[in-house]
Amino acid sequence: MSVLSKVKSLLGPDVVLISHKVADLQPLQLDKNQHFIDCVDLSQNFSYYSPYYNNYSIFSLYHQANTLLGHGTLSIPDTSEACAIAMMKLFNKFYGNPILTLQACTTLATVRPPKSFARKFNYTYEGVCLSSFREDYCSCGAPIIK
Repeated sequence: MSVLSKVKSLLGPDVVLISHKVADLQPLQLDKNQHFIDCVDLSQNFSYYSPYYNNYSIFSLYHQANTLLGHGTLSIPDTSEACAIAMMKLFNKFYGNPILTLQACTTLATVRPPKSFARKFNYTYEGVCLSSFREDYCSCGAPIIK
């Protein structure tokens, strides 16, 4: 039995999936109403609209967990298990409470996250390019993910 088959066997039509980015679930080829009933995207749940910039800010799971659950909740890099636990804690604390969620979004927008690993090393670490999203920081010439 493959890992994917094992995962699917644990799911069902009464399951709610919690993710930080729903697109990350696409490779699992899960069918709504067969493997899950709903999916909550925490990156969207905690997005913040800035009237000044006229756009939405999407915060990393690292920033959400450490700002809203306490410093040290997640480290970089961290295990998938630790990330899943942090997502469950965020969901349990904030989901379904619009006032608390709005306060959390405001907090996330006002607390600056620390520099990312890539940024600390100017997007190149030990000769490896760490810029897959920004062409202006890319040192390897690989296609940029859009």
